[in-house]
Amino acid sequence: MIRSKAGSIVSEEEYRRAHTILDENNHKERKAKHNHLLQGVLELKLTPQETISMHCGAPRRNGELQPYYFLPRSRLGIDANGLYLIQDDVDAQIPQLLDRIHVDSALVPELREHYARNIRAAVEEKRGQWLKVLRRQLTDSRETERGYARLWAQGRLSDQAFDELAVEVHSDIARIENTINQVKRGSETRIRDLDQAVRIVNRIPAYWPHLKHKEQRQLLQLLFKEIQVDLSGKVLPSPLHAPFAYLVDEAMAIMRGINNGDGAAAPSPSSGFVPLGTPERT
Repeated sequence: MIRSKAGSIVSEEEYRRAHTILDENNHKERKAKHNHLLQGVLELKLTPQETISMHCGAPRRNGELQPYYFLPRSRLGIDANGLYLIQDDVDAQIPQLLDRIHVDSALVPELREHYARNIRAAVEEKRGQWLKVLRRQLTDSRETERGYARLWAQGRLSDQAFDELAVEVHSDIARIENTINQVKRGSETRIRDLDQAVRIVNRIPAYWPHLKHKEQRQLLQLLFKEIQVDLSGKVLPSPLHAPFAYLVDEAMAIMRGINNGDGAAAPSPSSGFVPLGTPERT
């Protein structure tokens, strides 16, 4: 018999049995959870207006994982046994999808000009209204600060309470002043967003093979609202998030203008610009 410090008694047989179970659990091989690259973004396109989110599965057969994307028969609504797409076959098409949202460098100046003009128009339209609201908030915060000071001077606020409230209101004032400065700068910050988007899409093909699986999945979620496939598993043109959607939309418009002979500068012949990504319509 084994007596613990607490005084309880455990037989040697129960003690050995408990430790045997613990040892088995500690040495038991843990099955690693399989992470699908397109989990949460893959959609089956049934019609131009209808898509269905696909599920992920990774059963073990003969000791090996066989991951796939699937839809059960009940979700398809057609006479079929369900749709099963091998993950590797679908994922292998992603580099091509990314290659085709490359933007030729010759288009960038005109893209930036179009984007700047549209953004400036939108910002100028709202700037006065935004500044009016922000300045009212700033006035209210400064009045609150003066109110705390009066209460402290009257002895109705302790030093500690006044210091804590002052820190909070000063933080609010700094935040509002920073926002006002951003609004005054207007469109320049948003224009830099486009420049950053161009750099991202043009560097993706080179970086993609070197990214970890989790980073690749995060990148796809950053770029695409969803990635669409047809019943055969072919990856289709897929809607992008802003500002990538705007980037592709404007690039396509410029390309159409070039093809119509409107005098715009043509991109270099070696670019291979094929805008597979389709812009999100709002």
